[in-house]
Amino acid sequence: MNRRSQAERRDQSEQALLIAAAEVIERDGVAAATFEAVGKQAGYSRALASVRFGSKEGMVRAVIEFLAARLGNRIAARIEGMASSLDRILAYADATLSEVEQDRLMRAYFVMMAGAVGHRSDTQASFLAVHDDVRETLRLLIAEGQATGEIDPALDANIVALSIGSLQLGIAVELLLDPDMDMSAMRRTVNAAILRILKAE
Repeated sequence: MNRRSQAERRDQSEQALLIAAAEVIERDGVAAATFEAVGKQAGYSRALASVRFGSKEGMVRAVIEFLAARLGNRIAARIEGMASSLDRILAYADATLSEVEQDRLMRAYFVMMAGAVGHRSDTQASFLAVHDDVRETLRLLIAEGQATGEIDPALDANIVALSIGSLQLGIAVELLLDPDMDMSAMRRTVNAAILRILKAE
């Protein structure tokens, strides 16, 4: 029983530190996400953040994985039970943009990504792995839709999946630059564009 409670406390503190790191990064940028700042934001010590992550790069990688899993779980809940591959793709894209719009923590992901690209950071590989997973998920959904006749069979499923993912990335980064962007209109436009690209005649 005691072991379990210790494990639960560890999980709770680690999640609190990950959320705090994302909050600091979203608000102040990656450079501001020191162990001291993250520990203070979470209500823990600098030492605990250091022990949990080992290094700042380790912390950034952990936040990337945490946010990717957070988004993936929410998208999975949105598309669960949908029989149509086309509907699942549309819901997937819309859920992604909806989460980026409504969940400020998710914006930390794109702040980190922009910094990784700009500074040629080793964490680029972590972002690429996440994006490859998204591309593969979309590719499989497109291939399923092509097999059932919902989606144009002439399309290259891999290229279209990459295009949809890139569109989402671009919009998310634009939202960082322009927080007042009309995301409702953007989501409707993206939905209509994806539908036009995918739908079989």
